[in-house]
Amino acid sequence: CHEVPDTMGNWSGLPMFGYDTRYINSIKKLAKEAAEEAVKSMQAADMYCATVEVPEEGFVDDSRKPLVREPNMYLWRFTKPGAPDETIATFVNWGNHPETLGGDNPLLTSDFVHYVREGLENGVPDPNGVKGFGGTCVFFQGMVGGLATQLHVTVPKRDGSGGLKEDTFEKAENLGYNVAILAAKTLRGATVWKNENPMVAVAAKTFKAKMDNPLFKYGIMLGLLHQGYFWGGYAKSEVDALRIGEVEIVTVPGELYPEIAVGGVEALPGQDFNIPPLEVPGFQTEQLKFAKQAPIFGLCNDEIGYIIPKSQWDAKAPWTYGNSDQYGEENSGGPEVAPAVHQAAMEMIRRVNETFQAKN
Repeated sequence: CHEVPDTMGNWSGLPMFGYDTRYINSIKKLAKEAAEEAVKSMQAADMYCATVEVPEEGFVDDSRKPLVREPNMYLWRFTKPGAPDETIATFVNWGNHPETLGGDNPLLTSDFVHYVREGLENGVPDPNGVKGFGGTCVFFQGMVGGLATQLHVTVPKRDGSGGLKEDTFEKAENLGYNVAILAAKTLRGATVWKNENPMVAVAAKTFKAKMDNPLFKYGIMLGLLHQGYFWGGYAKSEVDALRIGEVEIVTVPGELYPEIAVGGVEALPGQDFNIPPLEVPGFQTEQLKFAKQAPIFGLCNDEIGYIIPKSQWDAKAPWTYGNSDQYGEENSGGPEVAPAVHQAAMEMIRRVNETFQAKN
């Protein structure tokens, strides 16, 4: 989330003076407590799933070419067995930077995500509201590289009185509630399906990626960023594939450019590396051979910055898209990260499906 203290270290100026270890330790403590509470309160549940396409207008902007985004929001609802009206939890997976309040907000907030969760748990108030489901709503970030944001978007007010473009809590509230309304209507609609055999299979892989960005490379080497430096400028990270019945999840340790998952990686004149697309096929092409739904969880287990297709790396002239560079490369570990992530993820997709099919 952009509306919290720096959790990485590279946004704090000199990390040793600006990085708040007390805040980080509090997050670790709360995460541990949440995991323990979840395990203690485990219960049987039925799992209902749905997918809905989120319009670009009023919701999200792809601010970097090529204009490729994940169009879908993935939704789950867990209910007590045989009691579809008794909700234990709801789940939302959607890709959009939580930065509706912009860069000058001094208050700690989960931005629009708060209103998504509030709307699905307790309902969205009138005008044009919806009834909540109760239970607990969990939001998992999707793919936000490329770059998915609402900063340049005019968000419509729920009362129909106009739109909100400035960085305000009112804009965050309306965006979050609009997402919650779309999610709630979808979860009550005709496209919902029950995950009849939600057997679980998990595959995880630790991999190494070369850090060519000096900020990441030397920050890791000096112990200011990330944990673990390997000779030659490599850092280690992790990808996972999880199969839950007819749902298959891939986790990525940063901000994935959606074309690496949904397809559409380009290789155009002006690119820094004269190569064809390397990150092909897209994750979801492979996932959907086996599963009915294929959400991507971003920012999982790690945050190694923007994960940019190597053939789209464009940090120097001649520029691929116009006369100037685009935002992204300065906050990426480097051009070798995306191929490493893609290779590891494809290995885990194949492994988890082999395991699932063997055990099913």
